[in-house]
Amino acid sequence: MAATRPVLDVRDVRKLYGTGETTVHALDGVTLQVDRGDYVAIMGSSGSGKSTLMNILGCLDTPTTGRYLLDGVDVSALTDSQLALVRNRLIGFVFQSFNLIPRTSAVANVELPLAYSGMRGAERRRRAMFALDVVGLADRADHEPNQLSGGQQQRVAVARALLTEPSVVFADEPTGAPWSPSRRWCSPTSRPARWTSPPAGRCSPGCRTPPGRPARRSSW
Repeated sequence: MAATRPVLDVRDVRKLYGTGETTVHALDGVTLQVDRGDYVAIMGSSGSGKSTLMNILGCLDTPTTGRYLLDGVDVSALTDSQLALVRNRLIGFVFQSFNLIPRTSAVANVELPLAYSGMRGAERRRRAMFALDVVGLADRADHEPNQLSGGQQQRVAVARALLTEPSVVFADEPTGAPWSPSRRWCSPTSRPARWTSPPAGRCSPGCRTPPGRPARRSSW
């Protein structure tokens, strides 16, 4: 059986800031592979380069030297518009501060990635409602972020990150928020939903754990 390519393939990546004596070596020769279905945690002290590496893996920054292949694609060869498409289709983000849009409903926050991809409004809303139902927030779909607890805001961010069924999900300190069930999303035994074909119609409050595990996901 032919070996499958890794989702993340990082080869001797270095990131330098500044020049001369003030040069900061944020990353110094990082080599890493993450296969499909892997759950990986990057741990280290403050200032050790975790966020720098995550920004590069998430196509928000570029390495000074080295190669980074995302799902077999050399990121350095992509244009800005192609990188934007990669971030929209292949990568899911759960930021530490969640980055929800104020004065915007939970369901509108969740469906935002699909809006950028050009999907029709009715289908966007159906999929976003399904995602919220999976994380147990279907009854909070119309609530704005300031009307949600910290744990509920985190669940909205998780639903948004998984909505497009990305190749990889990056989560910044996923177990640090007050929603204790979030730990299930970062463990190998979790069974969150697949997002390719959510059921048609309005989701019921009981469909919080649809069958099937995601084929490609890693948590950071």
